[in-house]
Amino acid sequence: MGSSTRTCEIDVSMTTRSYRVQTTRIQSLLTSACHTLKLGNPMLDVRFVGLSRMRSLNRSFMGKDRSTDVLSFPQFDWSSPARPPSATTVKKLVGQPFHLGDIVICPDRAKANAQGIGHSLDREVCFLLIHGLLHLCGYDHMSKKDEQPMLKQQRRIMSQFSKKRPPLWSGCIRNNSERKSRK
Repeated sequence: MGSSTRTCEIDVSMTTRSYRVQTTRIQSLLTSACHTLKLGNPMLDVRFVGLSRMRSLNRSFMGKDRSTDVLSFPQFDWSSPARPPSATTVKKLVGQPFHLGDIVICPDRAKANAQGIGHSLDREVCFLLIHGLLHLCGYDHMSKKDEQPMLKQQRRIMSQFSKKRPPLWSGCIRNNSERKSRK
């Protein structure tokens, strides 16, 4: 069975009532990105949380007492981006679902980012999902040397998604308060 027919197991949950995500759209985005990165069929969890929960997570795990847009919690220490650390690990993972890690996104922070740069909330959430996924695969941006490969992968995947009509990210998240105010 080729990697394009494999199904990634992606659990999506919301702990904030301010937004509604289209779970199948999020799963499709991440499955496509996983196939682009040749990751096979990983399992991963995606959580959408409010500002206070994100602040708490950022304080506990990153030592920063403020909310942020995305956090990633990888299951592996990668020897290099998208390369598992040892041949033994690779043998265990080939053809089997493996838990890649967790991505946590704060939609309120994503909305502020989107407004600040003139993008839709959908596009920004997609960008954060890809950014988080790349962190799960060992990519980082702590130095200029590390940042370039990560930026290159982000641009490549986002470009693929934007070529679709409508873009692959279209309709992945909605702000519930905006929906109510339109009625």
